[in-house]
Amino acid sequence: MVKKRNTLHESEMRKHVKDIVEEVLYEEQQRTLLTEMATMNGNDHSGEFPINSAIIEVRSNDHAPRHIHLIKRGCYELKFLIDTGEFLEEKWANDRYSVSALTKQVKKWLHQPSSFKDSFNLTNQQMCIILWNIYHPSDK
Repeated sequence: MVKKRNTLHESEMRKHVKDIVEEVLYEEQQRTLLTEMATMNGNDHSGEFPINSAIIEVRSNDHAPRHIHLIKRGCYELKFLIDTGEFLEEKWANDRYSVSALTKQVKKWLHQPSSFKDSFNLTNQQMCIILWNIYHPSDK
């Protein structure tokens, strides 16, 4: 049995290659956008966290219950519940820290006015809830 060969003309080949390249570029752009959206960084300006070096993140690729990540680069990454401010878990730590002191600071920070641009006088907690709900529409 002789196999039938399909041959593409040069113009068809170019179109096919162009379509593949555009698809790959589109997927890469989407991946980049998702990566950029994956974290909401907010350097703390409240003075609640040590040496104003803490970063609070709400991640789009995270799981319920809704929570924030408190990160002090090179020292620790901890999770706290957005709704109550309670300590959830330690992701990693290279430095000693006081859970009770940080929990108290997180609770205080959550109830302060947000310093994010266009926050419309919302609290940090309200901003975190809004971001969580945007990133996780099924976890409301």
